[in-house]
Amino acid sequence: MTPLIEVDAVSLRYAGAWPAPKSNALALDRVSLSVARGEIFGLVGESGSGKSTLARVILGLLQPLSGAVRIDGRDIASYRGREELAFRKRMQVVFQDSLAALDPRMRVQASLREALDLHGIGVPSRRSAVIEDLLGSVGLDPGLATRFPHQLSGGQRQRVAIARALSLSPDILIADEPVSALDLSVQAQILDLLTGLCRERGTTMLFISHDLGVVRRIARHVAVLQRGRIMETGPVADVFDRPASSYTRMLIQSIPRVDFNRLQAQLESGQPGNAGAMGTPAAGTLDAVP
Repeated sequence: MTPLIEVDAVSLRYAGAWPAPKSNALALDRVSLSVARGEIFGLVGESGSGKSTLARVILGLLQPLSGAVRIDGRDIASYRGREELAFRKRMQVVFQDSLAALDPRMRVQASLREALDLHGIGVPSRRSAVIEDLLGSVGLDPGLATRFPHQLSGGQRQRVAIARALSLSPDILIADEPVSALDLSVQAQILDLLTGLCRERGTTMLFISHDLGVVRRIARHVAVLQRGRIMETGPVADVFDRPASSYTRMLIQSIPRVDFNRLQAQLESGQPGNAGAMGTPAAGTLDAVP
């Protein structure tokens, strides 16, 4: 079966890229991966590893130096005119910073309606009802439609961003660090919302994160990226429990874990918690996000 997303030996170099303007370093170096239809696929790596750059290449926002990105077997570089507009509709993105992603001058209802108007979704007189349904689908009170982004909490803004991304019923959703700016309890809610909506709608999601615990919780397959290169890829359990590369093992070993028994003992003795209450999981183990 043809994968929905196929990245084939993609390389990209930014002009004046790190570590020096005349360096031969590549932001992406012959990156290849494939994502099946309806799958939640994780992409992990430290900051600067090329995760967001790869997302922009898949979205068609950056042109690779070499290689190709194919959606349903077709090279995205071949789209022109109306076909390109239809392609844009098929792929949507949820960014890390919801406050920056939403226009501060537009109320929630205007932000959601903009995409519906642009792509001619539904009857104009019914779009207000569509917006109410969208807000309800992400667990928000429709009354929030009249608010501006700064009047919402971080979790509420991210739900609006998800509603906007799903308003066009995309085939592919790219979630670029969508929960890293949120506290743990809100992270769990947003993760459950994203995975539930994707599975309910059959949407394919590329989930980008530096948090391996989050990726393990929701993804079926994962690719590990370092300095623009794929270190390894495969089923989540195989990669995280039996990592083949030293880089993946390093990422796993660097995940902090709270020693709750020690922390509780400190609290009971009246001592403030400190770094000593933090531990590092044994190699090959990951704790899921609560």
